[in-house]
Amino acid sequence: MDNLDKTAIIQREYATSKNRVGTVTYPNYDMRIIKPGRYFTECENINLRTRQWIKNEYLIEKNGRIYSKDDLSVTFLTVNLGECVKIVDDQCDGYLLIKKDSGEVGWIPRECVAM
Repeated sequence: MDNLDKTAIIQREYATSKNRVGTVTYPNYDMRIIKPGRYFTECENINLRTRQWIKNEYLIEKNGRIYSKDDLSVTFLTVNLGECVKIVDDQCDGYLLIKKDSGEVGWIPRECVAM
């Protein structure tokens, strides 16, 4: 059972066309920036040798290197009108990290929910 108390009802449907799925988990935090973006930065996960789109607020610089500051979903989710979701992180610009009833965790545009 999770400790997510904040919920929201989807007010605007969102269907992701991006095939961005996955997670960043310890100890695979070491990143190389490929292309910075407004909300997400395309990175190469050094240990996994995969491309991941990391929410900008989760990237930190330390000793001249770039890291994800924590475990993180890099998945973009599709949501339907009226769907109830739990809020994992609502402190980032432009997007919310949510958890669906199915257990999927990922990002949706902030305007999909009325908070």
